[in-house]
Amino acid sequence: MIDVSLLKVLFDDDLMIRKYLVVFRDDLPESLLGLREYVQNMDWDNASITAHNLRSKLQYLKEDGISTMAYEIEKICDEPGHLNIEKLKILLDKIENELLEVYRKVDNYLSVY
Repeated sequence: MIDVSLLKVLFDDDLMIRKYLVVFRDDLPESLLGLREYVQNMDWDNASITAHNLRSKLQYLKEDGISTMAYEIEKICDEPGHLNIEKLKILLDKIENELLEVYRKVDNYLSVY
């Protein structure tokens, strides 16, 4: 099950938590696609911003492992002079695979509550 304890601090009711999760679930594929495109186009500023936004959203769900990967991507993109493209591609693949589990958790939460 997805951990919504931080969302309960932010939102007073379960309806707002559900809305957040629905928006999160709907926006995530677009964010990942955008992140891959920014990296492919060597648009490091937008890649960093997208990774940062993704990291923040994942922190609200206490998905610390994936959030840390997003942080690593953000930091790599912030220092394009020391860029490790291979590590970046590995992180992108790994984060995408890990997010499949997050999707499942969110879908389970939304189906129960």
